[in-house]
Amino acid sequence: MKFIATLALAFACVGCASSRADLEPIARARIASDYGSYELRRVGVAPFEGLLAEREHGKALQAAFAAELACGVEFEVVPLDLDDLEETARHDTLRRGRTDPQAILELARRYRLDGVVVGTVVELSSWPHARAGIEVDLLATETGMAIWSARVHADAARQATRERLERWLLETRKDHGETEGADVWLLSSRRLVEFAAAQAAALL
Repeated sequence: MKFIATLALAFACVGCASSRADLEPIARARIASDYGSYELRRVGVAPFEGLLAEREHGKALQAAFAAELACGVEFEVVPLDLDDLEETARHDTLRRGRTDPQAILELARRYRLDGVVVGTVVELSSWPHARAGIEVDLLATETGMAIWSARVHADAARQATRERLERWLLETRKDHGETEGADVWLLSSRRLVEFAAAQAAALL
């Protein structure tokens, strides 16, 4: 059993979201009516897939999501290694729209998980300005069904995106100075989608 090291998650919790309700949302979530009936103790986070040029980017999104998630939940967050998933014969069925409950059950047994988060990049563009869209589901290993879902659309041309990004950078990367300024992030769709992943996690 292989897992990406989780110790780094704790450092990302410094300055986690405390006051964001005053800003226009760029992320929306919905929760199943029976969400409270599920006991979540260990939740795995799979590398993101979709409109990505390379696997390492999927792992970066996974790390951004897992770090933000670990700040605000009581259950253990378990980032799943790509090699772990490749060992699962039905890994391809974890892609959005083709989720097979048996694949979720297999992951649950192997890694003692109560849930699995799967994320998909549905928009990633740098022209005429950076844009990123993601969809994320938390699947209950008990049933293989989504019990929580989030959608995020980050658009560098929108004031709401800039305001949310500036607040997030202030809370999580204030020691990085100008190298991590909002103007830098807004020029890169790769960075913008990592911000989107963190925004989705903050809703769970």
